[in-house]
Amino acid sequence: MSNDKHQLQTILEDCEYKCISYAGRAMNKSCIAVYLRNDIGNMFSDIIKSLGDTGPIEMAQTDPFEDISYAFKDMRIDAMGKHTIVYFPSVEYVDGEADDSEA
Repeated sequence: MSNDKHQLQTILEDCEYKCISYAGRAMNKSCIAVYLRNDIGNMFSDIIKSLGDTGPIEMAQTDPFEDISYAFKDMRIDAMGKHTIVYFPSVEYVDGEADDSEA
């Protein structure tokens, strides 16, 4: 299933961010999102460091820099009290775990 994930989701998960499905304000569909407790700069730093690693890039069928750059152009941020949610409307969330609720 991880082959269907956008490279940004793979990198965020590799950096131990919990990705969720999120529908932001006035959105008709859900997308990938992460809750942040720390400065957003930490997330950017983690993504940039990960792009320097070969793991996600070796398996990529498209240019990871271009795909992630496009996702950042469409990035949105919502303040949620003590947390901030960062979401990417152009990136579909792909659940990597089996869904047993519809058995």
